[in-house]
Amino acid sequence: MDNKAQLTEAVRSIESVIKQQRQYYRQRKKEIQKELKSLPAKGSVHRRKIKRWVYYYLVYRDDTGKLHSDYIGKEEPVELKKQVARRQFLRKELRKIEEAMYVLGLARRKNLGTQAKRFAVLSRDNFTCQYCGRSVQKHKVVLVVDHIVPKKQGGTDDITNLISACEDCNIGKHKYMLKESI
Repeated sequence: MDNKAQLTEAVRSIESVIKQQRQYYRQRKKEIQKELKSLPAKGSVHRRKIKRWVYYYLVYRDDTGKLHSDYIGKEEPVELKKQVARRQFLRKELRKIEEAMYVLGLARRKNLGTQAKRFAVLSRDNFTCQYCGRSVQKHKVVLVVDHIVPKKQGGTDDITNLISACEDCNIGKHKYMLKESI
């Protein structure tokens, strides 16, 4: 009976610690997100030297992925550099907090389905290369999941656009579409 009481007390203390940790991580995540909103949204400071002069630019990508470069001036933007560095640090901290929240059962991982999608494509294609026909069991090749329509040409990560290919065929294909010989 004494052991049972000690065990229940230990479980209660562990539950209280977990509850405190959950509250701490929720609060810390809110603080970081609030501070991130006050910092420059994106980008990094780049320095270009043209002849004898030094020019500073803010380089960032917009929502579509296009790269932009905005001229800042000839003087080194010390404060902006500090803000960009602080933002990068906070983003790393946020990732650590989200991982801890996942462990505590407060969050889900974002990219959990990629391995399941990869296995589904390989099993759908019977673990054979769809370009040359070599299989894992018979020919001992390493299979990868390849895009039929490359992402550079507008292809998606949808399972209908994915196909299994051996490393040789995939490397030879690179970013181009192969004619299907199936």
